[in-house]
Amino acid sequence: MLINQGMQDICMAPPGQQVAYLLIERARLMDTIEEIKQRYLLLNQSNFNANRLLSNYNGGLDSGYVSGRSESHQSYPSNNDSSNSWNISNLNELLVKVENLEINNKLLEDKLKEISPEDYEDLVQNGVYKLSLNDFYEEFDNSIDKKTSSPSNTMTFQKPKSLVEAIERLRSAEVRCHRVKHLQNELRLKKNEIETLNSQLVELRQHRSTTTTTTTTTEDGLVSRDELQQQQDLALKHGEKIETLLKSVEEHLMNIKSTSKETRTDGENEISSPMMNKQLKMVQKEFEMLKEELVKMMNKYDAQASRYREHKLACKNKIFKIKDTARREREDLLERVADLENKLILSKEHLDGELIYKQDLENSIKNLLAEQKSFINQISERDETIHVQKLELNSLQSNLVHMEQEVKSLTQKLSMSKDASKKYVFDHSTSDQGSTVIISTLPTSGDRL
Repeated sequence: MLINQGMQDICMAPPGQQVAYLLIERARLMDTIEEIKQRYLLLNQSNFNANRLLSNYNGGLDSGYVSGRSESHQSYPSNNDSSNSWNISNLNELLVKVENLEINNKLLEDKLKEISPEDYEDLVQNGVYKLSLNDFYEEFDNSIDKKTSSPSNTMTFQKPKSLVEAIERLRSAEVRCHRVKHLQNELRLKKNEIETLNSQLVELRQHRSTTTTTTTTTEDGLVSRDELQQQQDLALKHGEKIETLLKSVEEHLMNIKSTSKETRTDGENEISSPMMNKQLKMVQKEFEMLKEELVKMMNKYDAQASRYREHKLACKNKIFKIKDTARREREDLLERVADLENKLILSKEHLDGELIYKQDLENSIKNLLAEQKSFINQISERDETIHVQKLELNSLQSNLVHMEQEVKSLTQKLSMSKDASKKYVFDHSTSDQGSTVIISTLPTSGDRL
């Protein structure tokens, strides 16, 4: 369930997080493989110890102690050979899977190089897609606990609650096997000591017989009395030494027999008891059940490995698609960047033209302001001149009114003078012609106006 949830989560993740998730899955699978290896080695060792204990128990420990029985190291039964071959084949399969996993790890590491380290550090710090190994192991142990024991084992065997308890039981059985092995080693050492003592006795007897034969040959031959006396003394001394050695060997043999009887009784009490038989049967049944559980565990591991491969292929396809889309988006972005750069160049040129036009406008505005100031000055000067002209015009108008009044007065005077002159001319037309001419040349008021 946890793996399926992780797969659903990875489908929604970006490529960088996908590769990081695959690396975390790789580490988890490596941990599970290491745990499987350790459990597998424990099962194999317990199988070996149990078969050895059975072979030693079936062979018996009732043979002689002096002759030194080499038949105690009998060959293991055919069960051991089949189980060992099964173990070796499964171990080879496990090693092949480990090698395949290492190859996949190298591929994942190559994929990881494509991701920036900042993204990976953010992933590790946030811990969004981390899966704890404890959840995986709890799920694994719970799946094992759900398995029911066979009906043949319900009467004499209590199924362990977990693999940890089964391993503890196997370890306790292994401790018992080590204890029996220690007793067997002690018995073997004592048998070797007995054999060495027997060989020493045989050598002493042979040496004694050789000494007796030498004495008889010397008696038959022509030898002096002193030499014979010396040889007899040496033979007596050697015989006394041999007797002392024989006594010490016999005492040592008695001690070894007593200790061997004690160890034999202890071994019989420990090994030939019905409790030990039951324990051996339980160990065998535990081993068979653990073997079945190991097969199921390997099948589960195969299923998980196949899921992992499918998940990896799906992730590869997704990564390939994401790369294609990213490559296309990158090309589009590069094209857009090139277009924007061209537009930027054009906008810069347009901006430069606008700046030049702005400077021209500012210069023209400055010129217009200067002209405006000059026009204002001219207008002010014209206003002043107009004001002066108005004043002059007013003065001229006043002068004109005064002149009109004078003209009126002059016209009146003229009319009066005309009337008077007419009378005078009419009276004195002949005598005074020059005066009439003068009057006629005077301007009239209409001509002045």
